[in-house]
Amino acid sequence: FQPPRPPTTTPRQGRRQRQMCIRDRDEDGNPILDESGDPVVKYGAHRKEILAASEDGQLVQLTTQPDLEILAAPVWGLDDGYVSWVARRWDDNPASATFGTVLEGGLYTAELEYDGDGNVTGLEQQPGAPLVSIALVPSDVMRSSSQPTLAPDINDHSWSPDGTEFVFDVHSAAELWICDLLSPPAEAFCLLHGDPAAKDLIRARWSPVGDKILFESASWSGALLTVNVDGTDLDTIVAGSSRRPVFLPFWSPTGSHVLYHVGDYRALETNIVRADADGGSRTNLTRDISSDGQSQVAIGWR
Repeated sequence: FQPPRPPTTTPRQGRRQRQMCIRDRDEDGNPILDESGDPVVKYGAHRKEILAASEDGQLVQLTTQPDLEILAAPVWGLDDGYVSWVARRWDDNPASATFGTVLEGGLYTAELEYDGDGNVTGLEQQPGAPLVSIALVPSDVMRSSSQPTLAPDINDHSWSPDGTEFVFDVHSAAELWICDLLSPPAEAFCLLHGDPAAKDLIRARWSPVGDKILFESASWSGALLTVNVDGTDLDTIVAGSSRRPVFLPFWSPTGSHVLYHVGDYRALETNIVRADADGGSRTNLTRDISSDGQSQVAIGWR
């Protein structure tokens, strides 16, 4: 970690994919140039951008840095004042000795600009450095990574209600960590240890009430669990099965309920289920619109 800039304060967001150029190199690591003197490129990886959608469906691209590769979906910040995302920065200068390598990675943030109607019009400025740097590890442990190189050892993150802390999963070690941004510099502590072989603690979500963390155990059958922010009172609220795994949970805006997905391997479909915060009173919200071979996927609860 490194000392962060204090967060100040994300809108409806989307992601757009476009082709990203990957430069070819010779045996000495130097970029291969074409007849015009430009680097030879090969295509095949996808690049993601963060977009904001207004009420009338108009899209605004927020991220514009070609050397910053976004690795995970963006997350709303405090009072929708900023957006945060996991990314890594490449050396995109053909003249550099480290051209084509990853220079840094971690959690990036940027404050949002709005118009008079409350629509997002852009970022106040593109981030020059991560809010919090995360150790780089071989990216084959990063499910969302598109390149066979290094990436920050973080899959997902979620902010505390007051925006001073965030919880994230260290995927290579199957651990949940909490980072306190008010400590000088930022301090992090391990909340839970999982099974490193299974890498099974993922998609942590901080409760809007602020007292609990909801997360997923990514075993074959899956399970949804909650734990207090001090690491006590670990509880399985929904257990899946090999035929009907559970995954991808969300809190309701008040923290009174959870939303999650249930797969059905026989019917080849996925449904969205709502339950109380303790896992009780479950209701299948998509039973009437699902059919064999179809899947319903929620992207959040606002």
